[in-house]
Amino acid sequence: MAKSGYWLAFFLFFACSAPLREAAFLTLNTNGNNPMIHLKSFIAGFLATLIFHQGLLALLAATGVIGASAYNLSPTEPLGIPAVISLAFWGGVWGIVLWLLVRANHGLKRWIWAAVVGAIGPTAVALLIVFPLKGVDFDLGRVPVGLLLNGVWGLGTLCLLNGLRRIGSR
Repeated sequence: MAKSGYWLAFFLFFACSAPLREAAFLTLNTNGNNPMIHLKSFIAGFLATLIFHQGLLALLAATGVIGASAYNLSPTEPLGIPAVISLAFWGGVWGIVLWLLVRANHGLKRWIWAAVVGAIGPTAVALLIVFPLKGVDFDLGRVPVGLLLNGVWGLGTLCLLNGLRRIGSR
C-alpha cells in the first residue's frame, strides 16, 4: 500500500472508530454559528461520493450485481467535466443539505437520519428530476440500488464530517 493509502486508512479509522467505540453515542458541536461547518460538510460529501458511493458501486459492478461502472470519466455537458467529478460536486452540495437535516440529532439517531436522508433525498431527486432532464427513463429497478448507494454515501459523509470536525476543534 502506498504511503498516501496509509494516511487515508488512518483518517478513516480515526473518523469512524470513535462513534463505533462509543456505541454510536456521538456528540458533535451543533453550533450553527460555525461557518466552517458548511465547507466541511461539502468536503465530506464530495469525498464520500468518491470513497463510499463509488467504492460500493465498483464492488457491486465487480460482483455482477449491476452493469454500471464506477468512476465514470466521460465528460458531462456543458463543461466537459468528468462525470464522477460532477457527481462528487453534487455529493458535496448534498453533504451540506445532509448536515442541515441531521445536526439537531445526536448519537445513534443522527446516524440513522444520515442513512435515511442520504438514501431518500439524492435518490428521489435523481430519479424524479435529474434522469428525466437527461432523457433517462424511470426504472423501478434503479430504486433499491440508488437507496443502497446513497444510504451508504450518507453514512460515509457523516463519518468523514466527524473526522473533519475533530481536525478543526483542536
